[in-house]
Amino acid sequence: MLRLSFVLGTGDSTNYRRLELVNRKTQLIVIWCLVGAALGVLAVPLPDHYRAPWIAKLLDLGHLPLTGLLTLGLWWFSGWKIGWAFLVAASLTAAAELAQPLFGRSASLGDAARSVLGGLVVVAALSRLPGRTMARRAMLRTTLVISLLTWPMIDAGPVLLDAQRAYRSFPMLAEFRGRSETRRWYMGRCQLRQVRLKSLDEAWAGRLTVEADGTNDADVILFPVVGDWSGYRHLHCEFSLTDEPATILLSVRDGRRVAPPQERFDLRQHYNIGYHRVTIDLEALARGDEYAPIDLTRVQSFHFVVQNMRASQSVLIHRVYLE
Repeated sequence: MLRLSFVLGTGDSTNYRRLELVNRKTQLIVIWCLVGAALGVLAVPLPDHYRAPWIAKLLDLGHLPLTGLLTLGLWWFSGWKIGWAFLVAASLTAAAELAQPLFGRSASLGDAARSVLGGLVVVAALSRLPGRTMARRAMLRTTLVISLLTWPMIDAGPVLLDAQRAYRSFPMLAEFRGRSETRRWYMGRCQLRQVRLKSLDEAWAGRLTVEADGTNDADVILFPVVGDWSGYRHLHCEFSLTDEPATILLSVRDGRRVAPPQERFDLRQHYNIGYHRVTIDLEALARGDEYAPIDLTRVQSFHFVVQNMRASQSVLIHRVYLE
């Protein structure tokens, strides 16, 4: 049996309608469901496309509402003071974040901090604040909430704004006209930097260099903001070698596993010094003429791999686009 009541000036919250559960068993079930749902979200393995910078930042920001809603739910259904609800919610979600390596994910102190901030936002919104007038209390409450959200938004803002620019520039996937474009790529054992070119018609390019000495495979992965390529026939990749010839592998992936004897699409060729423009037939990839067919409605990533790249070598990536 449920009934509605009002909490009036208890020292921990202002006048908010709360739901009291007369049935203690029902109350415990609801609380455990809230806790289980929150911890379950943090324990679920993530698919590969989460490595896209803009998706990763959205997931980072997701820690704020996750802990905030858990704090609100515990306060609403348990009858605890808002401070106790926050301590329980923040402790559980922060601990679950740090324990994520046990579930095949990576722990992050930044995400644990976001979890705490998400609970504090709810505390700031519900706690009784000093001030003689309602307007002053509202101003103080707003200031506290904005202050708590400042760091997460400053951290995620540039990446999300660049994702919006990438969406607007589609079907151009990369041309390195802005420094933020290099953030769209996942870099493995290498660096990708924007450089200005004086000898070529293009003003900008991405310079790919290896980080370690000796010979390595330098791979960069672009996770496109728009994954539906079904309306396009060709993928073009323009690059140049300035130091020495190299073997380069280009690939397009849709995230699906390929069962033998089929092979996934990997275009591996040896290129000499100079400028190169490689064209990939997307319709042939969709049909599966030579490789396992790719679903062009859900393209996940584009891979650019320089094999056995020397530390003193560099490769310029000029443009990647659809046509």
